[in-house]
Parts: sequence; structure tokens; C-alpha cells
Amino acid sequence: VVLVGTGDQGLFNGKLTGYGPDCPGCSLVGNVSCKTKQGTNHSLINDGITYIDDEFGEVRILAAATTAFPCGTVINVDNGILEPLNAVVLDTGYDMRKAWNNGSVWFDLAFESQASVTNVSNKTSSFSVQRWGW
Repeated sequence: VVLVGTGDQGLFNGKLTGYGPDCPGCSLVGNVSCKTKQGTNHSLINDGITYIDDEFGEVRILAAATTAFPCGTVINVDNGILEPLNAVVLDTGYDMRKAWNNGSVWFDLAFESQASVTNVSNKTSSFSVQRWGW
């Protein structure tokens, strides 16, 4: 028995970047691509960059290749710059899907706006899956 988030299958190294709802190519209305556990839409503009998870409490929102990391997956993110944090996959992006298809891991952390994105990507980040999907 392997606990969720432990063992080789739940540990990844890769790239972490940041995005705001006003990023180039984003919808500008702030809606993320995944439904919440309750089946509702979540807007980064109206609802914020965090989500209240039944199991993990308040977590940041993360975009990922949802074919590899299904909606609702909770990941502990440690990039050596920000304090380690838990984030939930509620969004996706072309670059994340392309990276996964090419054998790389890339996550995008939600920020209030593109201008508020801090330097999150100066080195390889560590990702530990705490829960797979809802």
C-alpha cells in the first residue's frame, strides 16, 4: 500500500510559472476550465485565486495538464522561492499539455493579475501529489 502523494508515482520535478486571469491568451473573464467539487464554475476574478477544499482547507489554484493531473488533484508545490504550499488543479493550459506530451512537467500558479505574478520560475520545482482528482 502506497499512501497518496508518496512513492515515485506522486513525485515530480518540473517548471512552475504564474499567470493571472488577464494573461495573454486567457479568457479575461477569469473562469477556470474545471468545475469545482460542487459542480460550479470558479472565477479567478470573482472568487479569487484560492479554493476551499473539504480535505485540505484553503489551497491555491493551479493549471496543469489535466490528462495527467485530473481536476481536483492536490499538489504540494516547493520551488525554493515561495513558501511550500498546497494547490489544487482547477485549470489547464496549452503549454502545460504540450510539455506533458513532450515528457516534461509544467504547472502554472494562479495570481490576482498578470502584473502581480512573482518570480516563481528561476529553478526546477518539486511537486508532490497529495490527492489524485476529486
